[in-house]
Amino acid sequence: MLETGNETANIVKGKVKWELKDGEDKVIKKGVFNAEIKPYSTLSFEEIDFCKTDVNENHLYYAFEVDGKVVSSGSTIFASPKYFNFKNPNLKVKVIGNTIEVESSAYAKYVQIYSDTDDFVVSDNFFDMEKGVKQ
Repeated sequence: MLETGNETANIVKGKVKWELKDGEDKVIKKGVFNAEIKPYSTLSFEEIDFCKTDVNENHLYYAFEVDGKVVSSGSTIFASPKYFNFKNPNLKVKVIGNTIEVESSAYAKYVQIYSDTDDFVVSDNFFDMEKGVKQ
């Protein structure tokens, strides 16, 4: 079951988008839920049946968008990570001013960014990544 939450004092309106993807990043199935979330609450959506998916190859990506901008996202695999058939993401990292850009050629789970530098601070140093570029 998908859930999204609102930790603010305002009503939040947006869309929860989800995609079931295979190991080559091809979208197998997708959907959208409209959401209006009351202050300091969570909202659950109808169950989606993934019983027939290939649990060692496919993953679920989901994102909450407000005014067309992704404000939260994540992914789920259906098998234990040791059994999931991860492809080599060939991660590449660029530093552009104060921004770190990570490029991936495949889905990657538990990406970690770290540095030996004492003043190195990132907003999220463990994250899942879809194929593409993330800042």
